[in-house]
Amino acid sequence: MYLSDILAKLSLGPLNEQAAFGTGAGSIETDKIPKLVFHIDQALVALYTRFPLRIRHLEMETVDGVFEYPLQARYAQTSSSTELHKFIKDHPADPFTGDVLKVNAIIDVRTCKELPLNKRNDKLSWFTPSYDTVRTNTPRTGDRYRIEYRARHAALPTNPVDPSQVEIRLPAELVPALLAHVAGHVYGGMSIEGALVKSQGHLATYENECQLHEQGNTWDQYNEPHNTRFIAGGWI
Repeated sequence: MYLSDILAKLSLGPLNEQAAFGTGAGSIETDKIPKLVFHIDQALVALYTRFPLRIRHLEMETVDGVFEYPLQARYAQTSSSTELHKFIKDHPADPFTGDVLKVNAIIDVRTCKELPLNKRNDKLSWFTPSYDTVRTNTPRTGDRYRIEYRARHAALPTNPVDPSQVEIRLPAELVPALLAHVAGHVYGGMSIEGALVKSQGHLATYENECQLHEQGNTWDQYNEPHNTRFIAGGWI
């Protein structure tokens, strides 16, 4: 699916009453596209945070005396930053971009065992003081760990030259939720009569769509619990 497809669906669907968005014609004025791209990007963040749509992994190495490790691009080995400890061991062919939404699990590379996470009474436990930071109470230089995390969708270009070339990776089942999220926030920013009611209606549709898939565990079947993949086939 491409950005042009989403724009057309918005024009034909939930934004079809607005002249600026094509009045149901399927086309949108060029100067209005950046605003919609902003809202689409925000909708993708919301959906990728809520559902396990993209699971990624990184490998990191601890350092004596350093207890907290922000999972940010400037700490990656391929980064051009001047950080002293580049503890994220990425590769130029697959550089770490800092796309962390939530840490799922931590694996000890040496033993291939999953470590406790956020277990206060466990001496071996790691912690997540923030969504993109991990902490250990026993750092040791040279120890390596693999982090499994829920990743966000790649950021969309703010003012795309050709929306038909901008790919959006989203299951078809979640497209109605995305459209409702976008429409809800577009109407939420309008001062016209009835805009608030429409905004609330679209956001209610978004919530209902999401709950439908949460109750059905739509994507859980494709995401094995944590890290059996590491033990079975090694980390890639």
